[in-house]
Amino acid sequence: MGELKSRLTEDVVNSVPIDFVITVPAIWTDQAKEATGAAAREAGLEAATVYTLKDMAPRLGIGQKLVVCDAGGGTVDLVTYQVIGRDPLALKEVTEGTGGKNGSSMLNERFRRHLKATHGEGYWTNERLVAPLQLFEQYKKTWTPGAKRLFIDVEPGLNLHRNRYAVPEAAIHDVFEPIIKEIIKWILAQIKEAGDSVFAVLLVGGFGQSGYLETRVKAKLPSYRHAYGFDAVTAMDWLIKKGESYPEGKSSSVGLKLMFSESGDFIGDGRVRVCINTVDHNAPAFPNANTHQTGSLSIDLIKALGLLQASDKRQLRGGVWCYVLEGNVEANYGSAMITYTLSTGGIIHDVLTTEYN
Repeated sequence: MGELKSRLTEDVVNSVPIDFVITVPAIWTDQAKEATGAAAREAGLEAATVYTLKDMAPRLGIGQKLVVCDAGGGTVDLVTYQVIGRDPLALKEVTEGTGGKNGSSMLNERFRRHLKATHGEGYWTNERLVAPLQLFEQYKKTWTPGAKRLFIDVEPGLNLHRNRYAVPEAAIHDVFEPIIKEIIKWILAQIKEAGDSVFAVLLVGGFGQSGYLETRVKAKLPSYRHAYGFDAVTAMDWLIKKGESYPEGKSSSVGLKLMFSESGDFIGDGRVRVCINTVDHNAPAFPNANTHQTGSLSIDLIKALGLLQASDKRQLRGGVWCYVLEGNVEANYGSAMITYTLSTGGIIHDVLTTEYN
């Protein structure tokens, strides 16, 4: 850092985002890689991707694929993983890594070019650029269309009102637009390469926290191209209809009836088949040749038994007694990811585990 400051001046270095990257050669032994990782952790560095996926682990199902877009200061790196284990979390890469030098530092560069194009190369020297770039560094993190305008103090010689330059919103939009478009193009390419089983797109890294980037990515994610639902043996309970968009916060549910013997075992296998129909425009009322199982929901027997009440005891035909638990399975839609929960009496219970074929 001292060398950089001596060459570029302290003001310039302090105004430019700097990323520290620790690389691990592929030819190193596992022991050497682990030692490097341990050193990084001890220094307080943890990869945003690993941290995010660990936090999401309880909601992930075997077989799910996740596109990870690590948008940092200098570069944007993308890769798609598939979950192959949950405890501990285990992943495998299923696409080639893609990306390029379109991190948030490129926004700074494009903003610098805008200032010079507006008021001239002669006015915007490196020293004069320090303060505007520091302001923009904070402003870009929360900017969305319609946000409060950015004002920059300038010298009286520019003859601007109150010696301030009010940056037009159109100019900020032009700074962001090519970068956003390129990132979205890379994300959609990853989804296409990974196939139809992508359940989430994760935006991580500093630039990945941009609300505007998140909004634009969500708007471009494809709507559900298939119908998803449960095989209720005699009929299909469809949660998702082909071609419809399910925004975050929207959910749908179907009723579920679980039956237990007096000895405390499932009557049945305690699993709900999750099915997909990729062909029929209108999802069929009954399973057909185009309806295939894509996964299943497993119910935790011990937890489910803990929800039973004395009033749940019923007598079946033939005089056999059993317990019947009635509730709803609710599908919640995140950023291209579906999670399932079981509720009874309006209370959500942690009894479901999702597994994908």
